[in-house]
Amino acid sequence: MVLLEHLQVVKQKDGTERLDNNGIGTHGSASVTSIVNGTSHGCHRLYNQLAVRLGDFLLHHRDHTVKGEQPVGYRRVIWHNDQAFKAEIDTRGFQYELTPPVNVMVTKGNILSKKKTPPRNSAPARP
Repeated sequence: MVLLEHLQVVKQKDGTERLDNNGIGTHGSASVTSIVNGTSHGCHRLYNQLAVRLGDFLLHHRDHTVKGEQPVGYRRVIWHNDQAFKAEIDTRGFQYELTPPVNVMVTKGNILSKKKTPPRNSAPARP
């Protein structure tokens, strides 16, 4: 329901900065077991209601711009038992941009799942 992207500041050769999406974010999850079991590929997973509350809090307490609906033309036909199912998604969702972005410092934490190492290829390699 909510995705808060963690954008990485990349310094350009000309001295300017660019924000890159490194594939890591904070978001809700439709799978409660992924939260309870600590299953993730690097993202911070929250219960959906907590992700919505966090997003709402940020929008009420930080300056932001409204980017609006983000179009995506996803079309797929899935066949099962000789029956076609059409998936049509016209929008990626509604986007806001915090201005300025909120700095997030990720510190060392505890892995709660039985598997004590993150999955291989769980996050993009850092340059």
